[in-house]
Amino acid sequence: MTRRAWAPRTIRRMPAHRQPRQSARQFVETAIILLVALGVHEAWRAGIIAPPAVCWIVTALALVKTAYFFVENLQHILLATSHEIPYHRFLALMGVNMAQITVSFALDFFLLEAAQGESFAGFAAALGEPRILFDCFFYSLLNFTFFGFGDITPQSI
Repeated sequence: MTRRAWAPRTIRRMPAHRQPRQSARQFVETAIILLVALGVHEAWRAGIIAPPAVCWIVTALALVKTAYFFVENLQHILLATSHEIPYHRFLALMGVNMAQITVSFALDFFLLEAAQGESFAGFAAALGEPRILFDCFFYSLLNFTFFGFGDITPQSI
């Protein structure tokens, strides 16, 4: 009887009970990002936090979020390679993470622009906060997809 020189790699399946927890965790992460941004914005509006402090808080939060999202995406990649995860499930996980990153940094850009109006060039401040928030999302999306700055460019920080 001949022996094989190689053995097939054993692939484990991801337990079904982990899948709903993953979706709930990503929902909670997004809610935390939104609540923190709202809290910083409201504290700035109430005069509790000065504009330079908002910039430092946003910078610190951006560094923490960058490290967190890097580790989370790495965990998803390792999970996909060690378990038999369908390709569409892996793409959905990556898509949700990319959306979280884009929204998260759009909120950071919005906080910077709200606290110090000279942080970016290209915003039409007369159009109000909803339009500026949309422009920040668009700016974040352009930066995340490597298409460049477009009409909005950073001026400080």
